[in-house]
Amino acid sequence: TSMLAVGHTIPKKAILVSVGDAYKEEFASYMKMLHDLGYKLFTTQGTSKFLKHRFNIQTQFIPKGYQGGNQTVVDMIQNGNVDFVINIRDKQALETAENFVKEQTDGFQIRRASADHNIPLLTNIRAAKLFVSSLRYDIDSLPIEPWDYYVPVIKN
Repeated sequence: TSMLAVGHTIPKKAILVSVGDAYKEEFASYMKMLHDLGYKLFTTQGTSKFLKHRFNIQTQFIPKGYQGGNQTVVDMIQNGNVDFVINIRDKQALETAENFVKEQTDGFQIRRASADHNIPLLTNIRAAKLFVSSLRYDIDSLPIEPWDYYVPVIKN
């Protein structure tokens, strides 16, 4: 609910997911959960291949800018084809100069396009896992209660 309080919305149609190799296994069950919840998943090449191999989940592959193509991940965001973005960068890919430039440039463009078009974006693996887990619940049925109802008050 804190994300909703700052203007983020619950995704309704499609989610763009790009997860670096270093985090794919850790985030695997959450990507499957998104699929099982009925979200259309647009994925970058590595994430698409991973989901196909690991779970036999077919997603729509969308190329990053440096890969070319008619419609890149940035185009998908700018055109409003996705209403949420999960972009967890690949810390291992930053070890070579060429990959560093690709990841930095495309990652920046994805984050920038999301911000410019008011598309909620998560770049932290822990936050993404918590958010995806919360999608199982019907937000409209959550009761509005005081803070101490959810968090016990600790007294000295």
